[in-house]
Amino acid sequence: MKSYSAKASEAYQEISRIIRAFAKCIEFSNIKRSEDVIRILVDVAGYSGAFLSYRGTINHFLRYLEIENVKICDIKWENLENFWKHNCSHACWPARGLSPSQTVAVTRFYLFLQYQGIIDSNGWDSNDPDICADFLEALTQEGVHPDQAKRQARTALHLIVWLRLRGIPESCLSDHILDDFVGHSCRCGMHIRSGRPGAQAKSRRRVAVDRFLRFRNGENPVFKNGIFLQKRRRSHPSSTVVRYRTWLTDQRGLRPRTIYYYVLDVMSWLPRLGEDASAYSATAIRELAVLEFAKRTPAMQSRFIRSVRSYMRFRAFEGHCNASLANALISRPTYRLSTVPRRLDTGIVNKVIDSCDLSTSYGIRERAILTLLAELGLRASEVWKLKLSDLDWTEAKLCIEGKGGRGSIVPLTQGAGDAVLDYLEKGRPSSRSEALFLRVPHPHMPLANGSEISGIARKALARCGLEGGAHVFRHTLATELLRDGKSLEDVATILRHRSVDTTTIYAKVNEPMLKRLAEPWLGGRS
Repeated sequence: MKSYSAKASEAYQEISRIIRAFAKCIEFSNIKRSEDVIRILVDVAGYSGAFLSYRGTINHFLRYLEIENVKICDIKWENLENFWKHNCSHACWPARGLSPSQTVAVTRFYLFLQYQGIIDSNGWDSNDPDICADFLEALTQEGVHPDQAKRQARTALHLIVWLRLRGIPESCLSDHILDDFVGHSCRCGMHIRSGRPGAQAKSRRRVAVDRFLRFRNGENPVFKNGIFLQKRRRSHPSSTVVRYRTWLTDQRGLRPRTIYYYVLDVMSWLPRLGEDASAYSATAIRELAVLEFAKRTPAMQSRFIRSVRSYMRFRAFEGHCNASLANALISRPTYRLSTVPRRLDTGIVNKVIDSCDLSTSYGIRERAILTLLAELGLRASEVWKLKLSDLDWTEAKLCIEGKGGRGSIVPLTQGAGDAVLDYLEKGRPSSRSEALFLRVPHPHMPLANGSEISGIARKALARCGLEGGAHVFRHTLATELLRDGKSLEDVATILRHRSVDTTTIYAKVNEPMLKRLAEPWLGGRS
């Protein structure tokens, strides 16, 4: 059975061939009958065996246009949609509804007339396949896998045909129009599965469309400022949010990661509050807080309060609202060490690591990541930032960049070293990148951020019927160290906590110590 990528590659080649055939100049001066036009259509498309089916459907369509008083040169996409939905009467060509193949026949007839110049093409040329061929070459040169590149070139050609059919020129493209394309149910006469696309198909279309538009604008279709672009953002920051981000950088001097989370949070609730700061009031902010608190965890509630205060100070700095609005929300009560760290039971960690499929590059990479998390207690962001130069095999040490950019040196355990070495020898693709962990598919670039490390850990835990992310391995290591008799100071050193007070939360799960502290029950054994 052929893979999805192989089918997409064949479909791209077939669609390109048909459109190139449609674009060839044909002399119509000696053609008198509609059957002759249909014969030319099926011949140039290479569907000579479908002549009878095409003839019946297209004659049906021409008869419908005649009844509706629509000339051939004035056909619009709306006429096709109305034809597909119309209730066939005795005055029209006899038919019992349209099958998918008949829908394709009408659409291709419309495209054929457009490429021949009989119908207005709204500024589109006849070199659509050449544009997509150049796009395909650009993707391949940037290291995109050939099958994936052909799939995205097919989507680009699909987009052009979709815009042609609907009479939308390239100059009128907008996010709204592109969203309509991504989610449309295909009747474009392409080799595309009919029906509404699923979430995965939409995601693939979004990536391909974003890359194609960057290519058309003369930009690199795969990378932006050296960063690999994988997913297209659904929302773009408004001018107010852009100014807010600049203010956080220039006036507040925050780290890029902190700014990222502030901006992300503000973009989630600003559409509900509105951007007209003159209309802000303490009541409106508190009503927004009620709605946001209902769907947030305690930690995210605190982040919401911080982001609201920061944003109100920014708008007051610009002179658009009263500075007192920054105090419209009081801090939610937080209780230090009020939670119990989530951890895994003894032996479960090894079970999760052993569940990795070592016959694949994905599994080898996954085992190396999980071993570093479990044996060294690294954070997800610390694993993500690891570089090849951070490994000191002679001294069995590992240089890491911790919270706040603080550097540390940790010992490389035998298990972690073996897993990383196995990954370097068998799982890591060849690349000029210094990053330790790379994407397995083309292009072989570093992972986007620490969230991808957390995602890998989360999937491994889910495979074993467990919940949690990368940090649960860190909690488990701290718990096991305390149970083995290590002091809180020792655990704080291993976990690289700046203060031992941060480590005291693990005293709650130190069962041997808690048993020694527990007073005997006054009533004796029950």
